[in-house]
Amino acid sequence: MKRLILFIAIIISAIFVVDILFGVFSRYYVKNYQIPGDYRTIDYLIKETKDDVIIVGSSVALNSTISSVLEDSLNMSVWNGACNGQGLPYFETILEVVFSHHTPKAIIWGMRENELNYYTKGNRYKMLAPYYGFGYKTLDKYIEEGELVDKLMAKSSLYRNNTIWVRILLYNFIEPGEKGEKGFVAKGIPPYYPNIIEVEGTNEIDEQGVEAFNRIVKKCRDNNVKLICYYPPVYKKYVNVTSEAVKITEQLCKENNIEIYNALQDPAFMADSTLFYDNDHLNKNGAEIFSRDLSGFLKDVITE
Repeated sequence: MKRLILFIAIIISAIFVVDILFGVFSRYYVKNYQIPGDYRTIDYLIKETKDDVIIVGSSVALNSTISSVLEDSLNMSVWNGACNGQGLPYFETILEVVFSHHTPKAIIWGMRENELNYYTKGNRYKMLAPYYGFGYKTLDKYIEEGELVDKLMAKSSLYRNNTIWVRILLYNFIEPGEKGEKGFVAKGIPPYYPNIIEVEGTNEIDEQGVEAFNRIVKKCRDNNVKLICYYPPVYKKYVNVTSEAVKITEQLCKENNIEIYNALQDPAFMADSTLFYDNDHLNKNGAEIFSRDLSGFLKDVITE
């Protein structure tokens, strides 16, 4: 029995020491080197960005908004900082991180039609775990949020940093897919163009979502950064009512003097399925057209 207890104690001690050493090495790497793959934009925003305009949002912004098209129109540097599968907690966090070292002229927020319908971090938020303990209060709060086991696991370097080392190893052996341009990543032309679908609008609004929206507005205002919201087109037809989240967002924007560009049901896009990859995302041809439309709008409101 004593031997078993001693063996267990040795194993636990060894794991503890390895975790500390792994943490020291990982922290050094994260601070001094670029993390590859889909961490590229996160790493860039946290460490490097000096851009005049930064785009935030989920995949609908990432795949619809071409940085270079906006740059040509605005005569400003633009980075598409959107990230697949992220929600309000991520947007709130990444703006806090950016504002800690850089003040852009404008934040352009590409929104989903149901952005305020729910408030959750989702699994993708854990992509920010390697930057835990770097002095970003909101990031640390969200990483620790949850049950006791979540708080304990947040302290483990092995747990927090496992995803970056998988990517680092993989990208030494495989070529990444389409890398994108200044953050933007295009969706290709699909084998089959989507059919338009009808969707029921919802009246459900998450009050926490509204509160997060207001915190994002406040962050921008406190840092004297212009916030502009936009909805890229979707290949969907609303029946009965339009999404309540969109109505509330437009109302909140009006109350806070925020310009908003709503192309969700743009007739030109609704009439042409060849501009879409699927019902939620534009393909590269659609992104080119939409980015030109959006840049015309932005030129008037950013440079006014």
